[in-house]
Amino acid sequence: MFKRSVMAGVAVAAACALGGGVAQAADDAVVGPDGYKTLHLGQSLAEAEATGLLVGKQVGENCTYYSLRPEEGQSNPGSGVFVDPAEGVVFIGGTSLSRTPEHVTLGTARSDVEAAYEDLTPVPPQDWIVETDVPGGEPGSKYRFAFDQAEAVSDFGLRAANTGGCTS
Repeated sequence: MFKRSVMAGVAVAAACALGGGVAQAADDAVVGPDGYKTLHLGQSLAEAEATGLLVGKQVGENCTYYSLRPEEGQSNPGSGVFVDPAEGVVFIGGTSLSRTPEHVTLGTARSDVEAAYEDLTPVPPQDWIVETDVPGGEPGSKYRFAFDQAEAVSDFGLRAANTGGCTS
């Protein structure tokens, strides 16, 4: 899901498409602590589809993948919403128009992410992907952040404690 070589280009392309700067996340477009708008970790496939936020259904062997509808903002290729048949929604990716409650969004400097979340842990084998517990979230849920070569957030999302057959 997080490919560093793609992310640097995507972050630049998104900035250009959005007027040359980092997009400002909408106040109601918060990813966390347990979901995004009416989409929540643990929702069944049917409940997630009923939110009207999902498009582009792709069924994999162990996981169903969606994109958020275009009105929700541009996301990193490979990011999106992952739904496990048994666990329900297990990952909700951020977009150019969304943010965490701590105001981290695409383009946020790594130093600002480190200031917002004190206990960031690298996700091996990549040192450019980190995660942290979600303040106020379910036990074991994590925010995951990926950084581009300029050390800015190029992808982020909310991950459930148990992702079942989905890898995120």
